[in-house]
This record gives sequence, C-alpha cells and structure tokens, in this order.
Amino acid sequence: MASSSLSALQFHVPGGTYFPSTNSRKSKNACFVQSLNYKFGSPLLNMSKKCSNIRRNCVPVVPVEGKVVGIDLGTTNSAVATMKNGKPTIISSIPSVVAYTQNGDILVGETAKRQASENPENTFFSVKRFIGRNISEVRRRIQTIIELEYASADVLSSFGDTHLGGDDFDKRIVDWLADSLKRDEGTDLLKDKRALQCLTEAAEKAKIDLPFITETPKQIKTTPTRAKFEDLCSDLLDQLKVAVENSLRYARLAFNDVDEVILVGGSTRIPAVQELVKKLTGRDPNDTVHPDEKVALGAAIQAGVLSGDVERHLFNFYDRLTLPLGLETSGGVMDMILPKFQRLPDSMLRTFSTIADGQTSIVVHVLQGESKFVGDNKSLGSFRIDGIFPAQRDVPKARIEVEFSIDVNGILSVEATDQGSGEKLDITRL
Repeated sequence: MASSSLSALQFHVPGGTYFPSTNSRKSKNACFVQSLNYKFGSPLLNMSKKCSNIRRNCVPVVPVEGKVVGIDLGTTNSAVATMKNGKPTIISSIPSVVAYTQNGDILVGETAKRQASENPENTFFSVKRFIGRNISEVRRRIQTIIELEYASADVLSSFGDTHLGGDDFDKRIVDWLADSLKRDEGTDLLKDKRALQCLTEAAEKAKIDLPFITETPKQIKTTPTRAKFEDLCSDLLDQLKVAVENSLRYARLAFNDVDEVILVGGSTRIPAVQELVKKLTGRDPNDTVHPDEKVALGAAIQAGVLSGDVERHLFNFYDRLTLPLGLETSGGVMDMILPKFQRLPDSMLRTFSTIADGQTSIVVHVLQGESKFVGDNKSLGSFRIDGIFPAQRDVPKARIEVEFSIDVNGILSVEATDQGSGEKLDITRL
C-alpha cells in the first residue's frame, strides 16, 4: 500500500488509564494495584489530520441508540457498564473465553468455559496478553498512585513488572501439581491437553480459595495448602512488593501518605496479595466495588464524559506517560523528548537540520522506553518530512522545527515547519 502524505501524523502511545471518582472535597492519595496485560508501546499509527483542539478534548464518542458504554476486556472476565441515573452500572460480565465446536458453532462466555476441558484445542482464553503484541511479549503487573481531589484525579506515578501477573500464579500451581503427579505416578500430565486444561482451571480457582480445589484430573490425589502456595509464589510476592514500593517512590510519597488502597482485577483477590498490600500500607484495601468490575465502571464514567451524559466539569482526569518518548539519533542513542510521568496533555519542540547539499527530506524514528540505547526501546514508528527547500553548497542548511504534542488519550501528533519559509511540511508514515 502506498504511503500518503499529511500535514500532521499521529501515533498512539498507550498509558495506564483509571477513572476513580470521589464525593469528598478532601485531597486523597490512592494506590491502585491492577492486574492487566499491557504493551510498552503500540505500533499503531493513526494517519489523520490534527484537530485544533486535540490537546484539550478527548476523541468524541457517537452514542448508539442513546447509550454509550464502557468496556473492560479482561484477561479472565470481560464486563460492560454504562451510566444509569448518574451512576456507573454493570450491564453484563462474562468469562473472556471463546470456543469453536466440531459442528462449526461459536461459543462465548460461560458456555465456552464449561466445555473447555472437553475441547481444549479449540477453546481460547487469556488471549488478551497477545493482543497487539509479538509472541515473545509478556504480561505486566501495574501499580498506580493517584491523587484524588473533588471531581479530579491526577496520576502521580505508574510502575509495572513485565513478569508478574495472574497467569504466573496459576502456572506455579499447575507446575507443582504436575511435578507431584509425575514423581508419584510416573505420569506426565503436561502432555495430556485435556488434563492440563482441567488443571489450569483448577489452579485459577485454587489461588483464590486454597486449600479448596473442587475439580482436578482424577489422577491427582494432592492439593497445595495455602502455605505451600505462598511458598511456591514467594518470589512473585516479592516482585509485587518491589513494584508497589517503586510506585510510591516515583510519586515521592510514603506509605503513610496513602489514604486508600484500591485493588483492581481478579488476581487481587488472592489472599496473599491482599495481606501483602495491607502489610505494606497499613490499610485494608477498599472493597466497596468488586475488583472485576472497577475498570468497566470507570470506563463507563469516562464514556459518560465523552458523550455528554456526565458534565465534564464534574470529573477531570489527568493521566501521565508511563514511559519516556524519544527520537533515534546518531550512534543508536535515544534523545528523550517527553519524560516518564509527564502529565498529559503536553508538547515539545525539536529543531532538525539538513546535513547534505540539496537534501529535501528528513526521517524521524519515534521510540518509547527508558534505555538510552535505541535497540533496547520500543519503536512506535517512523515518518519522513518532505518538502524541505534544498540548500546549496556554502549556504546554511535548512532548519526544521518539529512539534510533538501528546493529548489526554495518548495520541502523539507530529507537525513540521520549515523555519526559513514558515511553511508546514508534508509528513509521510513509513
């Protein structure tokens, strides 16, 4: 497909998004611990002209039959919520499972989940971790510190661990049970797809309700105690502790500065996780809303803001970059243009110069990550600036001013101007 030239180019730069609300006018600090699949940078490039108000307004939402909904596509469960009588309300919540039967039927939700052990090869779950990713990319666990004021929420910091998530806890139980069976019975359960599926489902339940496991492959005659589970997962709990501590440190807060702790996502129901967070913060987690529903309810509030069902002045949300943005420079080094935890929206100017006689274009490579080396960071994409007036020998080379603007939705817009002529230059996605 041929590239097209525009006067502006937009990159999607995802960041952690949360939508808490409060009826209190007192400023509060809330620690959010959320389990989710997260990608360090999306290669998605939105080729559209920059709106004049892009720095202030969110992308408009068009209501369908008078309703706008917020959707949480969760790893284990997916939920849909909407605003009803001024309050976010869950419409539906189902398992994030899809299956294909031998007769060609497509099963979704509970129906798909119930037949998973009998149809493991054609049943799909936990697929969220693969959305928009390379196969080698993994889950992350993210902790966020948010300052809450009346009708306002400001992200202070966000910290993630790419090797920490609910599936990691499940795998510890699966591996332990499989090893126990292989040692005692000489049977390798990991080679039996149906038994492995059944075991995986049992592990998911077990991490919440230890020592009670309601269903396991019939060959298994032992189940882990809670103490054994916590021993198996001790390093994961240590990783979680470090992630929470780093999140506070980046926010320049102490644990006694946190007013409330909010756990988000199904895996936060693990007793060991709850106990760890309580021990660290000295506070019982806020359990007024089910952890599996909080994302969808928050999305419903934001949907209400975008559609006009919720007055914008009644709720303001300020997000921040979870990772720095930068540009590739000579020697494979990244030049940072927007730092980590920069409050959104924001913009930055960079000036480029041509280096060769007659040069009429410049290629710019946008990156996301914390390393100073290009190869260690995530590529968000490249673009070419065309239409530069070709400077001749012994004439000062052209200087191009490039403005990088990132809006509240994490959309990075790029515009280029020839400083000599003042003209806007064409930008082409590569």
